[in-house]
Amino acid sequence: MRTKKAVTYYLATRPDGTVLTHATGPTPIPLLATTDDGIVHHPTPGEPGRWYSGGHFILTTAPGEALHHLWTWPARLFTVEPVGESERGGRYEDHTLMTRALRVVEETDAHQAFGPRGRQVLEHLDAVPDLARHWAADWTADPAGRHEAYENWRLCTHHEHTSGMHAVCTAGIVAGRAHRESADTTAERIAVQRATDAAEAAGADHRAAHYAARRAAHTTRAVLLEDRLSEYILTALRGTTLDRHLTATSR
Repeated sequence: MRTKKAVTYYLATRPDGTVLTHATGPTPIPLLATTDDGIVHHPTPGEPGRWYSGGHFILTTAPGEALHHLWTWPARLFTVEPVGESERGGRYEDHTLMTRALRVVEETDAHQAFGPRGRQVLEHLDAVPDLARHWAADWTADPAGRHEAYENWRLCTHHEHTSGMHAVCTAGIVAGRAHRESADTTAERIAVQRATDAAEAAGADHRAAHYAARRAAHTTRAVLLEDRLSEYILTALRGTTLDRHLTATSR
């Protein structure tokens, strides 16, 4: 007789170990401050069976979706067990579970919140400021040429890769199917903010900083989904042809 595999649920918190839910407003819930029975109870649980009537925790079986509702980094990642009444997510969220009480099992490696390539994603995000300064300098040196090259990359199918617009759309769909949508959204936000800050600190104007931010978002997505996308899509996201500086005006 085949033994049913135990389900592991994940919940991400802020660095101080607290979590915010939709029914608590700005008041955080300390995940590690439990009652005598070792259970974390939601402070506004609502009526039994009526999930819309109060607050609840949203757990996930997919680490790459654990940053849902948090969207920030750094974060902490815990494996937890639902306690008492619970409700599974809808048809398109079968990896989620709503519960009004939980028990913390253990803290686990936080990089898993960015999916199975979490370590590589974090390494890339650390490199984004240097890359952004380089991309912004490229734009500043030749704004018209960089704009033309980017529009060609965005709209046109190159013999080496698909259009940038198609690559971005495809990657978004794949992230959802791989249960890394929250990881993808969070990583993109971080990449854009770090790139913008670095470019502006280096003296780049708004358009140069925006170019650097877009490049950061695309390359970060390529790292996060490298194991799920074809090389044809990845080459577009990495902007390989954009980095060759082969415009006629630059020769």
